[in-house]
Amino acid sequence: AVGDGHSFDAYRALGEPTGALLATPWEAVANSIVYATAAALIALRATMRTSSRELPVEARYRLPTEDDRDVTTLEPGELILELDVPRPDASVYLKAMDRQRWSFPLVGVAAAGTGDERRLVLAGVAPIPWVLDSPEALDAATPLPGTAYKVEIARALVRRALETLA
Repeated sequence: AVGDGHSFDAYRALGEPTGALLATPWEAVANSIVYATAAALIALRATMRTSSRELPVEARYRLPTEDDRDVTTLEPGELILELDVPRPDASVYLKAMDRQRWSFPLVGVAAAGTGDERRLVLAGVAPIPWVLDSPEALDAATPLPGTAYKVEIARALVRRALETLA
């Protein structure tokens, strides 16, 4: 079961993101769900075993480039077979949504704490789940036009997440 330090069969647990540019609202919703789940797994320092290797969930994602818009490091035909999710001392996932417009979060933050370590991962702010080194890392954010409000939402959610872990 997730969270008890054991593995579970998860070859379909994380769907394939369609990339940074979304063609339909359905793909946007699907990606939002995938990235929220991925952000939580990354915050928890989960690892995955695929049909060809073992890697941290974080290593599954990469930023797209002009030449290669893919955001996953999985090879064609590579399947996710198993996830191992360590049990944290505390964890939380918070999201901000406009329920009158969308059924998915504008910004999400996954946070997990083990001992003195705190791990923060954002969803909905980049084409992949975004790991924050610290809350102050948001000071260096360079939002796209029309998305600066997401930085302030992220700040508030990160602050609340850290309070929850305390």
